[in-house]
Amino acid sequence: MMKPTQTVIKALAFILIAAILFGCFNFIAAPVWLEWNNYNRTYGFYEEPENTIETVFLGASITAIGIIPMELYENYGICTYNLGTENQPMLTSYYWLEEAYRLHSETLDTVVLDVSMLRRTPDDAYYHKALDGMQFSSVKLSAFEDYSADYGELLLNLIPILSYHDRWKSLTDEDFLKAEYEPELYTRGYYFVTGRYLDAASDYSQITLPLYTVDEEAEESELNTESLLYLKKMIEFCNENDIRLILMKTPQTGWTSSDHNAVQSIADTYQLDFLDFNFEPYFSEIDFNYATDTMDGGHANYYGASKLTDWLGSYLMEECGNRDVRNEDTYAFMESELEDYRRSIAKISLAKITDPYDYISYVMEGDYVMFISVRDEASSSLTEKQRDNFESMGLTQLAELSFRASYLAVIEDGKVVVELSEKDPNIGTDDISDVFNDMEESVALKYEGTLQDGTDYLIISGGWNLGDVSSILIDGEEYSTRSRGLNIVVYDKELQEVINAVNFDTLISSVREIPDYAELLAELEESGKSIAELSGMARELALYNRLCTNEKLAILVEETIGEDGLFAYLRTFWADEDYEIYISVKEEAASAFTDEVRAALAELGLVQLSELEFRDSYLAIISGENVLSEERNHGETAIEISTDTYKIVSGGYESGNTSSIMINGEEYSEGGRGLNIVVYDKVTNTVVDSITFDTYEMTPSVLEE
Repeated sequence: MMKPTQTVIKALAFILIAAILFGCFNFIAAPVWLEWNNYNRTYGFYEEPENTIETVFLGASITAIGIIPMELYENYGICTYNLGTENQPMLTSYYWLEEAYRLHSETLDTVVLDVSMLRRTPDDAYYHKALDGMQFSSVKLSAFEDYSADYGELLLNLIPILSYHDRWKSLTDEDFLKAEYEPELYTRGYYFVTGRYLDAASDYSQITLPLYTVDEEAEESELNTESLLYLKKMIEFCNENDIRLILMKTPQTGWTSSDHNAVQSIADTYQLDFLDFNFEPYFSEIDFNYATDTMDGGHANYYGASKLTDWLGSYLMEECGNRDVRNEDTYAFMESELEDYRRSIAKISLAKITDPYDYISYVMEGDYVMFISVRDEASSSLTEKQRDNFESMGLTQLAELSFRASYLAVIEDGKVVVELSEKDPNIGTDDISDVFNDMEESVALKYEGTLQDGTDYLIISGGWNLGDVSSILIDGEEYSTRSRGLNIVVYDKELQEVINAVNFDTLISSVREIPDYAELLAELEESGKSIAELSGMARELALYNRLCTNEKLAILVEETIGEDGLFAYLRTFWADEDYEIYISVKEEAASAFTDEVRAALAELGLVQLSELEFRDSYLAIISGENVLSEERNHGETAIEISTDTYKIVSGGYESGNTSSIMINGEEYSEGGRGLNIVVYDKVTNTVVDSITFDTYEMTPSVLEE
């Protein structure tokens, strides 16, 4: 018989092995949630020293992509963390607040919550994306208790092998290698993107225009019941623990005045600050632009996030009392994070360099590996100065590059590891067929090697007659743009990733064009050039900005002129030759005209309007300060004027009783009694505004406004 001791040992061994296997299966079954930087955010959070974080940001992906904690530290010395996750439910926002307080109760004094998710609760997956990475504690247990309908569902949600039992068929290498992952601490939850809406949109007119002003009369949106419950719990928690809660809304298409009013009502009730960056004054204070500062109109890119982050830095310091901790020993760890962050945004600096010599020189100053491969032809536009500079940095083959030659190079830590070049044997040869008969089947240059971190690479270069190819494979993945000219890829050895891949088409130009939109528009303003003189993306952005200006102008003028502000309205657009003003009378418009009003109209050049009689029909077209057309009648039928672009119709009470201002087949007249006015922008070919002045009852004010 087996001795009792042996039985116990075997039983314990079985239990131990079962527990280990159970833990392994659980670990493998749980998704990594790499998208939107979830892994770095949640796992990196637990690498932070306890009682150091002063402010946390909570909310959906627009939070994760909209706030840059390392720039708050670099520029203001504030220690913050971005805990935003994709479609973050308010339930999970609340419990991440509790978790942040559990680990940083001595320092946490400010919470900034984006309110987007107050309008809805998302699908189940987003609860898991927010909570799976949270360490097990009473906070996580409470979160899943609230989320689960019963104890059985609670176990399913807490144990990955039960939650994700059907994932076995879709497991990938990353599910098995995630134990080796190390979170990138320098992100501090921020998700980095640089794509611009303007580059992705098919046309500038498709990009959303800002809202600018809140319609305070708009009915409040109905907010989600669960979301409101956890917002109130968050308010109570912050009040109990002396934490300042700030409500925020990042710039986002789809957000409305009704949404704003609903949240503002809550903010007023609980005496909370509500920073809605979709409206004035905040939208203009951060100098936000949907075309250049978002990736899709709803998610900020790096450029927009930097603007929002900078504004919040001042606010947190001045209004919330956040501290500058840069000189405190406790926060010395953030200096190494800052150094890594600066490395991570080197791609921003590289993206702005136009000269290939400047680009190569910048990379050679750091501890990077640079790969260069030529395709087709790259020598024609290289200047003597560039060639001399290449020679001085040790790139002798590049300095001597000939027409349609192949070329490749590897440069590491500023030193040339390899440089190869092959001339095109056809250049200067009459009998090309003989040359090709003598050439080997594979004529492109090739070089392969292994980096210090074990990463393999392969570079291929072929001039026009030597393969016409460029390839830069790093760890089996293609990074060359495969374009004509110099193709360059930069690999960061410390981050162990490619941080930039560019092309310089040095067949046609010694430099590349970079659309630095802000600089282009500044140059436009200084030069006095018209939008018509621009081309490409600069023109697209200028046109979009003009649409924004028109939108803001239309809102402002209608808010300020009042019902009797006919002259103030006309003067707003009168002197600008890029605007056309269309006027059409319906029913009756002369009754409120005084002698002073008629004299003022005549002075503007609207002679027929100054002579308008009871129930007359009237229409006019004004461009700049010039009255192009003006007609008045009291017949039995309406009067009209039309071109290929517009058709204007006016009928007094006895002449059809109608007003129509059709532009490109679309009706813009409001059709009200009195003067119907439409302002048209000839530059963007869009309507700026439409309005009606009831001059049957209201006497226009002729005072300067």
